[in-house]
Amino acid sequence: MTILFVCVESQCTSVVYGVDRIHKNEHSVQKLFALTSEKNALIVGPQCSPLRLLVRSNSRTFHRGERFVFWAWFFFILLLVCWLRWLALLLFAGLHIRRHRKPTLQNIAHTRADWPKISILIPAYNEQDVIAHTLDTFITPAYPQLEVFAIDDGSTDQTAHILREYGDTYPHIHPIIMPQNGGKSEALNAGIAQSTSDIVITMDADTLLDQHALFYIAEAFDDPSISAVACNIKLGNRHNALTLWQSIEYITSINIERRAQSLFHCITTLPGAASGYRRAALQDVGGFSSDTVTEDADITLCLLTKGHKLYYEERAIAWTEAPEKTYDLFKQRVRWITGCFQCLWKHRLAWYHTPMPAFRWFGFPNLLFLNTAILIFLPIFIYHIVTLCFAFSITGLLFVSTLFLPDLVCSVCGYHFDREDMGELRHFVTQRFFYMGFFGYIFLVIGARALAGSKTKWNKLPRSGTWMETSTSSSPPSS
Repeated sequence: MTILFVCVESQCTSVVYGVDRIHKNEHSVQKLFALTSEKNALIVGPQCSPLRLLVRSNSRTFHRGERFVFWAWFFFILLLVCWLRWLALLLFAGLHIRRHRKPTLQNIAHTRADWPKISILIPAYNEQDVIAHTLDTFITPAYPQLEVFAIDDGSTDQTAHILREYGDTYPHIHPIIMPQNGGKSEALNAGIAQSTSDIVITMDADTLLDQHALFYIAEAFDDPSISAVACNIKLGNRHNALTLWQSIEYITSINIERRAQSLFHCITTLPGAASGYRRAALQDVGGFSSDTVTEDADITLCLLTKGHKLYYEERAIAWTEAPEKTYDLFKQRVRWITGCFQCLWKHRLAWYHTPMPAFRWFGFPNLLFLNTAILIFLPIFIYHIVTLCFAFSITGLLFVSTLFLPDLVCSVCGYHFDREDMGELRHFVTQRFFYMGFFGYIFLVIGARALAGSKTKWNKLPRSGTWMETSTSSSPPSS
């Protein structure tokens, strides 16, 4: 029998001992050799037992080695899960495109005469700078049967006055004036109560729909099993680094996930900027709830828990405005992430109650992993970035590379899927570095607020609306 002992001292060269043929009774060592450097050689006599060798060794070294092996395997498995997740998302997104991608038709309005009636709900709170541009796109709509409900949610500016003017001028635009600010969920529910069609589209006040988007949404609802449709959200104000970084996020992360999830009809977040619903589905879940600060994610999980199928229509393009200042983006993402955790807690039993196997085994675990893995990866990633900046580290380089390379491949595929300009990817590296540190700070703030017991509010974001002045639904904003 051969027994190997490895002892790694902090200032000594590794020593490898080999012991052959140990007698059970005498415990004598017949053969002992040591391979070591001349400077730090350790002489061991033939009477030393293996147990004594272990006692003489530094026990702390063994414990450190055990911990190193544990964390090495832990991070290897975590990275492997991330790689498999990226691969699965790309595979499912590609299959969704292969099965469901349809040609974009410029004359889609003339392909049929029985287009269903659609109700559009636009909640607005202090949106005087943008609401007129949004309503202008519905003055002479290409869609034949349309009613628009613009809901003023207790605004303190001229929003209500603007809505009344449009309502007095155009009979298909109906203003709803709320006596006080009750939140987006209450405004949407008020619009649902007054709408008359079976298809309801909710959109933000700073969103412009492509001229054919309504036709594509209505076409998606031709499938009676579909309960809601997610639009393809694009950013209209891509004119500085911060908005370009957000555009990269939408194209390379959000849209890829929605395509992959749409293959199994289990999209985990229907965008609040623009989405379509069946009235019956909204009534089945009791409408929009104000329990969380992200009503779009909440209503989505409510629908999935009840077994409703959701679909992503990439041709239904909606242009929206992204925050142009870092502090505004910070407030938006604090609300998003806080709302996501609120929804996960509220619907923590959705995994058990849903009748949809795809949501149980793919949609919900992906949502949970996305929000927990980032908590693990962020401090590790930041540590290795700092290590690479101040002291070159091979392990840091390998760790960062194993994260960046698959992510870059996914990003290229995302731009290919969306048929976007690949030139934006020149900002990919800076975007990923900024987002890592930025989201790390956000999680610290959210954790501190949770410990302090403070509540997250909606935090109304300022709108510039400048990109909407030179853009129409028939001519998309320029990047």
